[in-house]
Amino acid sequence: MLHAGTVPGLGGHRSFSDPRGTAEQHRHHLTDVAVEEFTVRVPADQLTRETLGSVAVTLHRVKAAAPSRPFAERSLGEQYLEEMRQVAGLVGLPEWVLPSALAEAGKRTAQG
Repeated sequence: MLHAGTVPGLGGHRSFSDPRGTAEQHRHHLTDVAVEEFTVRVPADQLTRETLGSVAVTLHRVKAAAPSRPFAERSLGEQYLEEMRQVAGLVGLPEWVLPSALAEAGKRTAQG
């Protein structure tokens, strides 16, 4: 496991309130979204053409309080069967995420 953390507000967008606006603008407005995007950061030196196919990203929904026990070598789904469930997963990444491909496209990486 590389990292475990929260993705706040997943599944919806929340606007800021405007305390100087109308009464309707004094509160947050919540909007459900069908497709959500979030960023996963990986050390650039860990991504190679050879490792792309084995990179796995798993998104879990926490049913109750976030687990406080240390993570073991088993998957989160196995360790925290009662506390969380897997809602999405991805195995393998496209070649355009490689640092060299990003550099060729004129985008910055931690290495460049």
